Amino acid sequence: MRRTALALLLGAVLFMPGCLEDILNTKTDDDGNTTPPLAEAKIGGSGGTLTADGFSLDVPAGAFSTEADLKLYREESDPDLAGHAVSPSFRVEGLPADFTGAIQVRVPASGTPTGEPMVAVKSTVFVGSRNDTAAAYAFLPAAAA
Repeated sequence: MRRTALALLLGAVLFMPGCLEDILNTKTDDDGNTTPPLAEAKIGGSGGTLTADGFSLDVPAGAFSTEADLKLYREESDPDLAGHAVSPSFRVEGLPADFTGAIQVRVPASGTPTGEPMVAVKSTVFVGSRNDTAAAYAFLPAAAA
């Protein structure tokens, strides 16, 4: 019995890394559906690009001090921005908390902006007074090409 339990435990441990990789390389929506990333890139000190579906994130040399595993996902349109968005929504995971240099982001426009074009950068922040998380947006100037 003890050998069987040990064999099952070893089998589970050997099987887990493959499962963990599958879990880490997908995102789960509110309905429990999982989707793989559109693109992945390892970007380090020499810079690089993460690109797919018209989205492009260019990291210049020297911007990252360590190697980062970036993943790109397509997101549903954000209801907070309804009626204002003129491009699809994307999510990038894996950006280091501290980086130097200007990272350039390009997204395909599917409409014409009214007024000054902006890029909305959404973060999830903790609100201590509510003991909950909330969306916070930074609106950055964008150049229409």
